[in-house]
Amino acid sequence: MDSYLLEKIDMLIKTGKYDTERLKTMRKYVENDRELYQTDKKYLEKILMFNDYGVQNQTRENPIQNNTELKSDMQSHNEEGKPPQKTSEYSELRNEVDELKEKIDKIENHLVAQTKQKMNTWRAVGGVILLAIGLLMVVGGGASAIASMCVGQPLYGSCRSDTFTWTFGVVIFWIGMIPSVYGIKYVASA
Repeated sequence: MDSYLLEKIDMLIKTGKYDTERLKTMRKYVENDRELYQTDKKYLEKILMFNDYGVQNQTRENPIQNNTELKSDMQSHNEEGKPPQKTSEYSELRNEVDELKEKIDKIENHLVAQTKQKMNTWRAVGGVILLAIGLLMVVGGGASAIASMCVGQPLYGSCRSDTFTWTFGVVIFWIGMIPSVYGIKYVASA
């Protein structure tokens, strides 16, 4: 169990600035000596290694991953008493973080817009009515066509095969498919 990492996670939870539930889950993983998911590791690295302005925090090296370049920067800071110089790698990382933040903002805006959309009630009701009428026609026409073929009737009974009834049943069946399809389409688009 990494007490330093637990201490940092507790500090982040107390600030309330980050995803508290996610941090609590990560804390449980660390307490139980389980390995964190890669996405959680990256999330913690981002929070612990950089503040909101993309400048490296002046704390201990990355507790998640041993990066020798970052260690040497920290050591040079400790020996000389000055903060390490921003390298191109840091600016590239900051650019990546900014791009990801923009993508996240776009996704969140899209999700908010989707949740604000209301269902078109009248379109849904019309679709359900069309679907009900269509299904009645499909079932009724199919039953009529099958019954006219004397399927399941005893041979000596009073069943008489009728071409007109069969044709009528098949036509009603296929006509019933039209409102069924449009009913499904309207319900789905509402």
